[in-house]
Amino acid sequence: MVKAHDILKQYWGFNSFRPLQEDIISSVLDGRDTLALLPTGGGKSLCYQVPAMCLPGVTIIISPLIALMNDQVQHLKRIGINAIAVHSEWRKQKLDIALDNMVSGAYKMVYVSPERLQSKDFISRIQSTNISLIAVDEAHCISQWGHDFRPPYRDIAKLRDLVGSSVPVMALTATATKEVVDDIQNSLEFREKNVFQKSFFRSKLTYSVYYTEDKYKHLVNIFQKMQGCGIVYARSRKRTQELADILNKNRISALPYHAGMSPRERTENQDAWMKNRVRVMVATNAFGMGIDKPDVRLVIHLEAPPSPEEYFQEAGRAGRDGNQAWGVMLSAKGDSGVLKRRYLSSIPTVEEVQNIYDQLNRYMGIAFGAGAGKPYAFDIFDFTRKQKIHEGKAYEVLKVMEREGIITMSDGFWEFSRLKILSSPTALYDESLRNEKSEKVIKTMLRMYEALHVDYKKIRESDLADRSGITLFDVKQVLKNLSTKKLLSYQASTGKPAILFTFGRVKEKDLRIDRKAYNTYTKTRRNRVEAIIDYLSESRRCRAVQLLDYFGEELQNNCGRCDVCRKEKKTKIISEDAVLKWVERNPPSRIDDIAEHMGLARVDLLKSTIDTLLVKNKIFRNEKGQLQIDDK
Repeated sequence: MVKAHDILKQYWGFNSFRPLQEDIISSVLDGRDTLALLPTGGGKSLCYQVPAMCLPGVTIIISPLIALMNDQVQHLKRIGINAIAVHSEWRKQKLDIALDNMVSGAYKMVYVSPERLQSKDFISRIQSTNISLIAVDEAHCISQWGHDFRPPYRDIAKLRDLVGSSVPVMALTATATKEVVDDIQNSLEFREKNVFQKSFFRSKLTYSVYYTEDKYKHLVNIFQKMQGCGIVYARSRKRTQELADILNKNRISALPYHAGMSPRERTENQDAWMKNRVRVMVATNAFGMGIDKPDVRLVIHLEAPPSPEEYFQEAGRAGRDGNQAWGVMLSAKGDSGVLKRRYLSSIPTVEEVQNIYDQLNRYMGIAFGAGAGKPYAFDIFDFTRKQKIHEGKAYEVLKVMEREGIITMSDGFWEFSRLKILSSPTALYDESLRNEKSEKVIKTMLRMYEALHVDYKKIRESDLADRSGITLFDVKQVLKNLSTKKLLSYQASTGKPAILFTFGRVKEKDLRIDRKAYNTYTKTRRNRVEAIIDYLSESRRCRAVQLLDYFGEELQNNCGRCDVCRKEKKTKIISEDAVLKWVERNPPSRIDDIAEHMGLARVDLLKSTIDTLLVKNKIFRNEKGQLQIDDK
């Protein structure tokens, strides 16, 4: 640990570790498999980066997001540490060079996506590399009970056979129930149970839920009354822009952030917020992971995420500097119904999975018994349109099929091209007159995609080619030309969406799905949605107590600051005098009448105060149980 402290000071400039970091790092350096549960902002990355610098060989870090990997690598390079992120955006020649450098020991840390573990090129190089540590970031993704299960994470355990059982495995996550904690360790084949968990409770982060029929007005009021920067989470790209506009109109500087924006726009907006040139980032859940801004005072949700895990992680981005911060949820009538429709209606039945499996095979022209082990290029937008299937349902079915081992999806599967018009309608029209191909592409593009001048839209060049009657090559050339002339912004997809079937095509009814396991999975998903609905509607229990209880941690005392606790405190402060005066003026008094007079939703909030007045003999109960003043 002396070396670990020296490295911490040399590269990161810190004199000491945060609570629990030192214990976790010591465990890893002792060669023990280690699971670290640290809340968002708890310094998880240092727990594997410091050991990586202490150990002689290469550390492999499995991470779920390309953007997160790139951010980590850029930071490491800035402080003088050789690191690299290997992912699907690279061409084969560049990838081969990087993997050869990995074998030679040129990098101390190599970040890879879980899908990369299925690559033969990567696996063959791993066997020739001196690996000292395997770190699994966002480890909850390995658990079928986790809120963000990624089937390729299950292949991580296979690395142990390739690198040797003596190489320790480290898993890190910010959110995990007891069930997930056990599943992570079992799935990674821990040699012994070994968990380091910091309390999920953060004394300076206050959670609250406010019920309002005008969320926009309430949002503006919060930022007008409170100081500091913040994040506002919305569930749609369109809403992020609307909210940013509303805040700016009310002199609260804000910028939007979502996956439909160009990488350049996202980077510029994020940089402006990080450097406090704007106060508020209005974002979808695409924003936040890997963002380390310590002085965030407010995280506000206008719509609830589908699970307590996601809410806890997103709200936890506030107050990382240890100062007072707030996580606020705005709720309105009907929100519970919206949550159920949005997150539960898309869960497919087993019969729907079997039916869409059959349609998928017919769409690709695969004969019965054929298709095993062969990758098929796949356009989900074309598939759902031609088969008349709801896109959300198709996504869910594909995830189920991957979970069941029926298919494997390439790591570029979810990538697509994006398009946004930058010029005036007149300039675009003038360009369409220059040649026939430009005219066909522009007219088809405007017919197929709405509001291209407002926001980036997902597109498929193959769709444009089909509708315009020209070749795919010509469509791409026209779009590139229009982009060069600054008439539009065109970002071509670098991924290669493909599906690989594990076995040959079978009849629809013969497709085997473990119904018991699938029913358990769907029940778990439903329970998460119900848990977040309960959180929205519960007005009796402290918010921190509710959240920690979900994660299996018991909080001995209420937080004292959330909306529930403040309501109780206020009631206790005013109620003794108020109750006495009411009873004096209205003898005999019913407790329900007192509660109604005070505007209390719950009669039991008066119980302790009434008990106190009874003990002091200031009031008494008559034979009917009504309250009166003791005249003696």
